[in-house]
This record gives sequence, structure tokens and C-alpha cells, in this order.
Amino acid sequence: MRWPRIADVVLLGVIATPAWAEDGAAALPAHALDRAPPAPEADLPLYLAVTRNHTPFPHLLPFVLREGRLYAGPQTLESLGFLRAAAGAGGPVALDAIPGVQVRYDSAAQQVSIDAPLSELSLETTRAGRQTDVPAPVAADSSPGLLLNYDVYASEADGGSQLSAGTELRMFGVGPGVLSNTALLRTGRGDGGTGGEDGRRWRRESVRLDTRWDFAFPARAVSVTLGDSLAGFLDWSRPVRLGGIQVGRNFGLQPYRVTTPVPAFLGEVAVPSAVELYVNGLRQYEGQLPVGPFEMTTLPGVTGADTAQVVLTDAFGRTRTLDFPFYATQRLLAAGLSGLVAGGRPRS
Repeated sequence: MRWPRIADVVLLGVIATPAWAEDGAAALPAHALDRAPPAPEADLPLYLAVTRNHTPFPHLLPFVLREGRLYAGPQTLESLGFLRAAAGAGGPVALDAIPGVQVRYDSAAQQVSIDAPLSELSLETTRAGRQTDVPAPVAADSSPGLLLNYDVYASEADGGSQLSAGTELRMFGVGPGVLSNTALLRTGRGDGGTGGEDGRRWRRESVRLDTRWDFAFPARAVSVTLGDSLAGFLDWSRPVRLGGIQVGRNFGLQPYRVTTPVPAFLGEVAVPSAVELYVNGLRQYEGQLPVGPFEMTTLPGVTGADTAQVVLTDAFGRTRTLDFPFYATQRLLAAGLSGLVAGGRPRS
């Protein structure tokens, strides 16, 4: 056996000794580079199918997967209904950081299910039941014409004779509106049994009743009258005979419009639900509601003190009943409608 010389040992030690850096700076050995910790995971952009509160969205939405958490940008948050979170976001926001939000991400199916409280969502109110929107009025036209109505009455008794006639003359189609005139004509003779020359003479008299020009604006439900008229377009207004100009509401120009207040019931559902409305035990409406607040109206014509029930059945089959007492009357105007505005001077 041959022992190594001292010079060989010293040489080998110099060769095997790692060179640490010059000028005191440490250099990492080459084999240590292979064991360096990996770089942090980069953001992974994703386009996912979204279901929010058991309501699927019709299109994919963009997200970012970062360290196992889903992040959404301001536009995605607005699409999901998180308007308050989107307004205060300077960049992507972790969905599970929003209070009360639960996120279930399925990487295999590339879809995400989000359950959010309604307090964090800004959703439009769904209006169910009978809709009271006013349709566009149909423009009316007419040809020129002249109309004469008359009513004649004759009588003879106790030596006296009497003939009376009531007339109405209307002209239309010449200009805007209708020009009309009514009058009363009467003639007769007889002295009531007193005799004499005056009893055998015919006496004639005539009285002009009303002369007026009427025209209307159906789109605004407004009627205008120039001349003689009776104030009181509405049933509960006090009639007063006027001479001059009168401008007022005439809801008869829009017979399809609901002019009385319609009871409305408010609520909200966290998941898509079926809804039924009962008034005094009779079902008035049945339909489906999306997630969010809703407003339900009853049919017009319900008067007096009544009770309504709203029955909600969610996607899990759970049923909830809401009771609403209400009072309705036909002698009130709905919100946004004004009553009669009259002008002129009283006629004696």
C-alpha cells in the first residue's frame, strides 16, 4: 500500500475546496442552483361558466387564479352584480374576500358557483303581476261633417196647445275639435181657461243653452273646452257651470289606463323562486322570480279592506308565505296622476 505524499494531499485540497467569492463576496456553488426554491406561481387567466345564487349566466366571464383563489376585475364584478365592491376596487378582488360570499371552483368543468347575500348585490327590482304601463295612443282622424239632433214634443189639453223642440247642432272635421250648439225652442197658445184674445195667439220663445268648442289631447289625457261647459270631468268633483275656457284631465280618452292606486307588495328572494299571489283566498297571479328584490301588483278593481298572501317556493322546495293587509278604493288617483284643473267664470 502506497501512502499519498503530503504535496498531493495539499494539491487535492486546493482543487476540491470551493472558491467562495473574491473580494469577500460569496458565490453559490453550481450544484446548489439546482436546489433553489421555485419562483412564485404566476397569475393564471381563466374564462369560466358562472352560476350565481343558482342562476347560470349566459356567457363566460374572465377571472384570475392566484395562489388557489379566484380574483375578479371591476368589470366582472359589475357583471356579477357586486357594484359596491367594483366601485371601491383598484384592481382584481378576491371573490371570497367579499363578506358572506362563498365560492366553489371546479377546475375540471371550468365553472364556478358563487353564493352571495343580497346585501352585497345590486340587482334591479323585478315587477310581477298586472302591468299598468300605458300603451301608445292611436291617432284618430275624421272627415268633415255636420250633425243635427232634435227632440220634438207636442201636447194639447184644456184648450191650450204646446210644441217644444230641443236641438243639438255639431260640426266636426273642419278644424281641430268639435263645435256644438244646443238650444230649446217652444211655441204654444191657450190662456189656461181665462179666455180672451191673448189666449188664442201663438207665443214663441227660444233659449240658447250651450255653445262650445271641444278639442282633446289623447296622449296627455287632457280636454280643452272653449265656451259653455260644466266643470267636473271626474265622478267625485262638484259640477259648476262655466263660461270661458276649461282645461282638465279626461281619463275617458285613455280607457285602457288604470287610474286608481293598485296595491303593491315588496319582497326579495335569494334564489330563483316560484311565486303565487292570493287576494281574499283567490289566486290572482302565478309566475317565476329571478334572484333579487321584486314588486308585485294586484288586479285593479279590488276595493275596501282586504288581505293578500304572497307564497314563495324556492329552488329547494321550501315555501314561505307573506301576509299583507291593504285598503283600496276607486275614488283615489294613482301616483303621478293629477286631477281637474278648471278655469272660467260661473254662469247664472
